[in-house]
Amino acid sequence: MGYKSMPSLISLRAFESVARNGSFKRASEELCVTPGAVSQLVKKLEEQTDKKLIVRRHLNLGLTEEGTYLAKQLSKAFDCVNHCINEIRDIPELKQISVAAPDTVISRWITPHLSEFLRGQPNTHINLVSEYRAEEQSMKSLDITITMTICKKMEINEPIVTDELFVLAASHQFVEENMSEGIASLNSIPLIGIANNSILFDEYPQWVEVFTELKLPYNTNRQFVDFGDNIEKAIEAAVNGIGLIILPSFLASNEIESNLLVPVYTKFYKKKAKIKLSISVLTREANEVDIFYSWLLHRLSSIDIDHEIEENRILSN
Repeated sequence: MGYKSMPSLISLRAFESVARNGSFKRASEELCVTPGAVSQLVKKLEEQTDKKLIVRRHLNLGLTEEGTYLAKQLSKAFDCVNHCINEIRDIPELKQISVAAPDTVISRWITPHLSEFLRGQPNTHINLVSEYRAEEQSMKSLDITITMTICKKMEINEPIVTDELFVLAASHQFVEENMSEGIASLNSIPLIGIANNSILFDEYPQWVEVFTELKLPYNTNRQFVDFGDNIEKAIEAAVNGIGLIILPSFLASNEIESNLLVPVYTKFYKKKAKIKLSISVLTREANEVDIFYSWLLHRLSSIDIDHEIEENRILSN
């Protein structure tokens, strides 16, 4: 629908103000223009509608039948516009927070838990950026970074969140059906392999190392399901009862917390990989960034399944 033939908004506002105030002078004060300008705008509106809208008297003004109808409808329309404007003003501004993290951390941890944060902060938009893409961006555009490193000494604003703790895990059904003999069960059950199951390092615990630590012979011809670099598929296979998997507890925290996987043995990696959380100096004082930073720190710090695993350990030396 076009509005080319409609009178100008300023002339309609001038007429509505004159009709409501009953005076060109009071209308001019409301609109911050001269009474003469208001009179000219109303006259132009009458010409455009080809109708007389106002009856000009010596001491006061009156409205014609057409003028009364138009004034009533314009009053409703301007009230509606004013209501819409107030509603728009009341809409909270969407707050943008940019977070850079390794792909695995984004897919295996942040994304599954993000809805928990957004339920309490619905007007916040979290922009998750892969650490590889972050290198291409200006660091000034990032509010929070999650990095993984070997940490000998941490800065105050870069708290250590968790160690790289490795777990052997399987589904409840798999454990009940295949691991009743404890350590001896490892000689006959299927094992799930991942090309690099460490969060950070190329050197990572191999199944042969686990067998050596548990003082068990390792049969290279045993049943072995290899998923290459596909951690998601490997974890899915373990949840579905395909075999026993070895991986960092951080990557399996969702499945362990929801009891889809049962940890049966734990091992701290000798190099003690750390995950650290850093907040941009430029946005440190921004309230929304500080809220998300605090939530991340609390939520990441809550991934502490070592105590629970120790109590429920199935394998032991």
